[in-house]
Amino acid sequence: MKALLLKDFYLIKRSLKGILLMVLMFLVLGWHDKNGQMLFAIIPVTTLSFISLFSYDQMSHFENFAMTFPIKKTTYVLEKYFCGTFMAIGSSLITLFICLIKSTVGSLSLLFAVQGIALSFMCSIIIFSISLPLFFKFTVENARIYFIVAMLFFSFGGTFLVNQIGIPAISFVTLLIALSITALLLIFISYFISFHFFSKKFN
Repeated sequence: MKALLLKDFYLIKRSLKGILLMVLMFLVLGWHDKNGQMLFAIIPVTTLSFISLFSYDQMSHFENFAMTFPIKKTTYVLEKYFCGTFMAIGSSLITLFICLIKSTVGSLSLLFAVQGIALSFMCSIIIFSISLPLFFKFTVENARIYFIVAMLFFSFGGTFLVNQIGIPAISFVTLLIALSITALLLIFISYFISFHFFSKKFN
């Protein structure tokens, strides 16, 4: 597990310029926004940047190479989930630091920022839980297409349902609990689906 994490973090380090450029873009947009809502987008965007790891693994046939070593399939799959979670936590801490500065020198409410970061973190976990099985099942190019289609379906489908049915006003705590339960359920289900897809490749 440690060796796999080090390999992936090294690859992330190589992609750091692109990640920092995206962070800077949302930082500029969020800094000039009174509520700083664009800052919260840093978390899902940074978390999903680990998708590039699948490109490397597939192009270099690293999966086949890794399976020649005494690495369990469960470990290989689980490592990707750890990596995505670490990136979500890291980007959340960076966003919190930025929000602390903005709340000190600007008009951003720190309570609002913490709430936004918490919700954005949970949404990031949900999004990468949906995406990972796709990348274990398909090639990176096809998985990206299916992922975009899935996100569009959930976005437009959710918007349509809200407009048709309506949604009652709920408190932040209730929403956070609901998202947390959804994220936990999805990440467990997602892991077993990913493991099933990965195992079929090497049976």
